[in-house]
Amino acid sequence: MRIAIIDCGTNTFNLLIAEKTGDDLKFIVEEKIPVKIGKGGIENNIIVPEAYQRAIDALTRYAEIIKKYSADKVMAISTSAFRSTDNGVDLKNDILKKTGIDIQIISGEQEAEYIYHGVIWAVPQEKDRTCLIMDIGGGSTEFILYKNEEVLFKDSFLLGASRLLEKFKPNDPLSILDIKNYYDHFGKELEETIIKVCNNHPPDVLIGSSGFFDTLRQITHYKFRGDEIIKADQVNYEISIVEFNSTYNFMLPLNIEERMNIEGMTPFRAEMMGVSMLLVDYVIKKTGIKNIINTSYALKEGILREFLKNNP
Repeated sequence: MRIAIIDCGTNTFNLLIAEKTGDDLKFIVEEKIPVKIGKGGIENNIIVPEAYQRAIDALTRYAEIIKKYSADKVMAISTSAFRSTDNGVDLKNDILKKTGIDIQIISGEQEAEYIYHGVIWAVPQEKDRTCLIMDIGGGSTEFILYKNEEVLFKDSFLLGASRLLEKFKPNDPLSILDIKNYYDHFGKELEETIIKVCNNHPPDVLIGSSGFFDTLRQITHYKFRGDEIIKADQVNYEISIVEFNSTYNFMLPLNIEERMNIEGMTPFRAEMMGVSMLLVDYVIKKTGIKNIINTSYALKEGILREFLKNNP
């Protein structure tokens, strides 16, 4: 049986095709397309025409790949940009007409739930270790705090990197005032929610899933361990707080052209790395976290895991 999962995020559309044969499961296709459907309009609750067309083009390509690999089951999920814009439903309907792919628009809570299931599939759970999952998307950021398989907090916030750029339109590179404005905004959104819960249940580790954290992994690897080889199939990767802080201090003064030239940088993420680094730095400082684990598993793997549990 072949299962295709499409995660239509605000920055990227991700495709995963998995093949299940008996008890054996392998990923046979993994692809990402930087669609950036939030660019230019997400703060005005609109997907602009150029982004609208990029989304249709991406799903057209994925429909061809799915057909080529003869997937038996197709599940397409969309998140923040689709659910928070006035024409997100129109885009969903146009994609169905043009590609035959029926996208399900899910809530922020359901998004966080899938991310949780994807992460715990990949990261071994340790007894009495409190973990804070953080998934920075383009339109939203999800936080899940858990210990011993008990979820202590789970929610989605309108703090995605594209949304933060559109909202504040910062200088390039970020100015001191830009940084202050962002930190003030993070405080208003998070101080009485996830930070308050973390004060009562201090996390031992920050688990950064996919996206921004995958790029952070690459950058810190080349910066600190460039002579080592990262295996292509390595799902989890540890990043020390010292490495994060050094990368933060190195990257913040740079403009987008300079960030593009950083070894390990994913080109389409260069514009958003600064605000994403600010958000992670805020969370680290407020929670006192001492360790970071990046896992490449996130929402689409969580969707797959739940499907396999219900369809053994």
